Amino acid sequence: FERSSEQSPGEVPGDVLLRLRSEGHAAFTRRGADLEMDLRISLRQALLGFKRRIRHLDGHEVLISHAAVSTPGMVLTFANEGMPRHGVPSE
Repeated sequence: FERSSEQSPGEVPGDVLLRLRSEGHAAFTRRGADLEMDLRISLRQALLGFKRRIRHLDGHEVLISHAAVSTPGMVLTFANEGMPRHGVPSE
């Protein structure tokens, strides 16, 4: 906020500087417009497949499913479930 600090007669006030830091989330990590989440599954689920619902940041549920054998470190991608894009209300 330029020239918004304490004012004195005959002096130009200084600036107020704010440094914002976002707080972490318990489930998601942000990487640009993408959201990442670690999901632990059982050995049975890794071998036979699984379905699980997770609650997104805005409250809607996302169905996560994988019908084949899962490998350690496997990454599943769900299109259009990351952070919204500024100025594009449908995304």
